[in-house]
Amino acid sequence: MDIKRILPLFLFVITLVFLEVFIYNPEMIYVSLVIICSGIFFCIWRLCKNSKKAKDWYYFLFLPITFLISAVAFSTLSGNRFLTHFIIILTSIFIYIYIRTVFNYLYKRFQYKNLSLENISSYGNFLAFFFMSATVFGLQSFLNITIWYTIIIIMVGSLLILMQMMWVNNVKSSERFVYLVLGAFVLVELAWSISYLPSNFLVSGFVLSVCYYMLIGLTRFHLLKELNKRIIKLYLGFGLSSILIVLLTARWL
Repeated sequence: MDIKRILPLFLFVITLVFLEVFIYNPEMIYVSLVIICSGIFFCIWRLCKNSKKAKDWYYFLFLPITFLISAVAFSTLSGNRFLTHFIIILTSIFIYIYIRTVFNYLYKRFQYKNLSLENISSYGNFLAFFFMSATVFGLQSFLNITIWYTIIIIMVGSLLILMQMMWVNNVKSSERFVYLVLGAFVLVELAWSISYLPSNFLVSGFVLSVCYYMLIGLTRFHLLKELNKRIIKLYLGFGLSSILIVLLTARWL
């Protein structure tokens, strides 16, 4: 039996078990994260080991590890046991689907649906960015941490997420650097501004995540030479209307 076939299920079980361990024994958070991240590294390395399509194989690591860490960090602020279990199950399922998609992409092209890796990366990065930004704003509110820590975390997280998104969409390496720096800088500026809003951390995280969604979407179509007025109106209309609805219905502090 080919071990590569069972890697997605193996990682799903490892993720679910050790995240549940973390819930009932919070002191195990770092041990659980190290074990799961090691499992992700092993699975990606094993899948990419003999594949000619995985030249830059380490890019496959960015999304599941970023998603995992941001989801766990967010769950520590939820304060709701049901929501925490839901996030853990969501994280485990997402990692399973992602690893399964990578396996099909590398070895089972007849089972791989076109743009599956790009689509799951888009959804996963949006959720990871929301978890990260909400957590950062939550820490700022609850622990009163300095704005500079917020900026550093947003900067590092944004760079990793943007790098993965540009790589998975086959953006040329020569074009990535400028857009990475500009994209991360814009998101940091937005995070700085949003941090002064008298809103709770969920609202602030959602607003910043929608801004990320608009930025990455428009940038992606621009780099792929497919940007037009219809796409600009679609992204801006959806993004701005979503932000407006949330701000009008949110409870202000």
